[in-house]
Amino acid sequence: EIARRSGAFVFLANAPEKRLNLTWIVPIHRPLVADPRGVYDRTTIGREVLEASRLRAMADVLAAHRGLPLTLAPSGVIADELMDVADGFGARDGERTTDVPNTDALARGAADLLARFRAVFASPSFEIASTTYGRASLTRLVASGLSADAGRQIRVARESVQAAFGRAPDPALFVDGILRADAGSARTLATAGAKTLILDPASLRDRPEGRFGPD
Repeated sequence: EIARRSGAFVFLANAPEKRLNLTWIVPIHRPLVADPRGVYDRTTIGREVLEASRLRAMADVLAAHRGLPLTLAPSGVIADELMDVADGFGARDGERTTDVPNTDALARGAADLLARFRAVFASPSFEIASTTYGRASLTRLVASGLSADAGRQIRVARESVQAAFGRAPDPALFVDGILRADAGSARTLATAGAKTLILDPASLRDRPEGRFGPD
């Protein structure tokens, strides 16, 4: 025996009268790999954009399931990084920085990944949620006295996602970095146009009653 796995399965004796009140969230995000000068390490960026990368696997899985009703939550960071690398970028070469043209294999890999995601985002089955630029928690930003920065995080993220993937996130739908909200962040979100929040049910003070949880 090599391995053993166990899990839970739901069996329905009868056809359900109502659809399950569930939302499938697919975050599309990777930590920024550029240094503070906007310069990249070739090996690191290669792991992000070339074959066998997590982003490429994600794009391929989504492309193969374009009919599923999924909520995609792309960050502005990954949008800007792919556009930056695809257009040619600065790479570290020991103590020097070299200019990498957009004809380089890494730049072409980023451009190909952008094209794959653009095709995925065009699917009408997928809804595109707004997020903060770097998947920071808006709730924590507001609690830290950074309300102005929190609003800018949402605005810049939307602009970057639309520029990179050809489709603007829905301003009325928001996914927080830690799936939480409180009274302070709710006011900031309302100002930004959010009407539907996707939250972790465990973060709610008053848990819903009944068979299904909230959206």
